[in-house]
Amino acid sequence: MLRNDLKNSISKIFDDKYYKIWHLGNQLVISYILKLFKEMNVYAVLLRQPLSISNIIDNCKFHKQAFIPLEWIMKFLISQGVISEAGNIPSFYRLVDEYACEIPEKIEKTMLTIDPTLFSFCELTKVAFQEYPNFFRGKKGVEILFSSDRLKLWDQYFSNNVGYKAYNKLASETACYWLSTCNCQRILELGAGSGSATICLLRDLAKVRFTERISKYIFTDTSPLLLKIGREKLKENLLIENASFVTQRLNFNISFRTQNILPGSIDIVYAVNAAHVADDILFTLKEIFDSLKVKGSVILTECIRSKTAPYPFQEVVFNMLESYTNVVLNAHYRPVHGFLSIQNWIDLFNVVGFEEIEVFCNVDRENCKSMQKPKIAMVIRGQKSEK
Repeated sequence: MLRNDLKNSISKIFDDKYYKIWHLGNQLVISYILKLFKEMNVYAVLLRQPLSISNIIDNCKFHKQAFIPLEWIMKFLISQGVISEAGNIPSFYRLVDEYACEIPEKIEKTMLTIDPTLFSFCELTKVAFQEYPNFFRGKKGVEILFSSDRLKLWDQYFSNNVGYKAYNKLASETACYWLSTCNCQRILELGAGSGSATICLLRDLAKVRFTERISKYIFTDTSPLLLKIGREKLKENLLIENASFVTQRLNFNISFRTQNILPGSIDIVYAVNAAHVADDILFTLKEIFDSLKVKGSVILTECIRSKTAPYPFQEVVFNMLESYTNVVLNAHYRPVHGFLSIQNWIDLFNVVGFEEIEVFCNVDRENCKSMQKPKIAMVIRGQKSEK
């Protein structure tokens, strides 16, 4: 595949339909937040006087774990023009005016008319906002989001949801472009979950007969349950007869060496929307670097922050999870929890020592400032040098 062909392919993945869905997702989250604020009596007070996060927590008698999600909500609403900071009072917020927004159910109906696979996203968002009052009072996010009756919904979200499938496809097609000329035999996938990104990659690699060169594909995740689901899906969708598939529990927050991933043993480390949840992202990238052979590469696909999308709306759900918010921060390359900017990733790769760094984004330079087509997704590759 030529570079221009890849760019054309990316523009087809992130087409007008995708951006319409993205904007509706933004509106859905705004609508749910305002509904939540009205139920909590925060909305009426914000119309009358500025409030800080601490004011809200104290007045409503919320648990201290409410602070980070509430702070994110306020910053998200500012980015959407719904509220503003209160003049010279730092970290106080007020409503700009009565904000006209359709009810969540109407926005959901529109989204599902466009693409029924968005059901899982709509349902998970609904669940999150139904449970936010309980979360604010101290119930743990992992209990809310990952109860046994919701695991199937998560599998649908990562496997079948058109919004998420775009990231899997962006990752696989870009990986095919980069891997077409290299001698890659051992692939390590991190945070593979239930295997949707894996299957997408293997299908695309099979089209160019690249899978015949893979001697070992190591499919990893921290969750034994997700590994079991992933193993079953890989068995159902087996695409490479000659490849050796291994499913292995791996926590990328601790030494790879202690988990049987030896230094200099891997050709490609691959991950889709996983690396940003690392406890200490610099540590994890150094572990990745050490695991690679000389001239081996890491290929990461990530949802990103940008000037046109500084607070990706998907985070409103994940902000309930302590594992998502309680991370090591750094003013230069990880200023916030969750998703990072392209520049943050480039800075991280440079600090670790990766070379030949290359990035592809969902939009080209000409459109990168467009509010209609915001910069929201990227793939970044870095190579281990011979030094």
